[in-house]
Amino acid sequence: MKKAAVSPNSITYNTLIGGFCDAGYLDKASNLLDQLKSNGLSPSLVTYNILIEGYSKAGNWKGVADLAREMEGRGISPSKVTCTVLIDAYVRLQDMEKAFQIFSSMERFGLVPDVYVYGVLIHGLCMKGNMKESSKLFRSMGEMHVEPSDVIYNTMIHGYCKEDNSYRALRLLGEMEAKGLVPNVASYSSIIGVLCKDGKSQESEVLLDKMIELQLKPSASILNMISKAKKFTELKI
Repeated sequence: MKKAAVSPNSITYNTLIGGFCDAGYLDKASNLLDQLKSNGLSPSLVTYNILIEGYSKAGNWKGVADLAREMEGRGISPSKVTCTVLIDAYVRLQDMEKAFQIFSSMERFGLVPDVYVYGVLIHGLCMKGNMKESSKLFRSMGEMHVEPSDVIYNTMIHGYCKEDNSYRALRLLGEMEAKGLVPNVASYSSIIGVLCKDGKSQESEVLLDKMIELQLKPSASILNMISKAKKFTELKI
């Protein structure tokens, strides 16, 4: 194009940047962004979204964060897609403060967080062991008329099991069943593990029966835990 004395416009650059991102050539895509700016053109929201999604797919979360800062510096308001990818990036970078800043800004931009956004944030909080905040966010979903998915329930159950809170984990399990959602093997296994640890062999056997009823295959370690808990209970009697 340059040889023919035709200057590429923003649409051309976006198309080329998108092509390089899809092919995984992020360095070339980044070079084109620099070239776009040096030619007196301004990157648009579309340009940044293409790059942010490209970096996200490559797992380059630092690159995503850098692009977000550049966008902010240029006064470009993010779209819902941008916010979703940014929240995911900051959670993966374990920067929950920044993730929640983006989450809060969505309302300011008139954007409504969906179940995926809530799931990403809840996962990040649970991984950090912050069950108080994850529970608060989980309950706020109802107020926003966003129905928690089975993935979110399973994440919460796993989080409570990590802190040996079988009561809250079982309560969420009951909620799932009432809504017709099926807990995964990991959720049942986690709760059974905590119940066995607490010496509640009968309760763990009830859950084992439910697993079998749902055609979920318990692992050998779970069966072994239940067997040991049962023997321990019998010895106490």
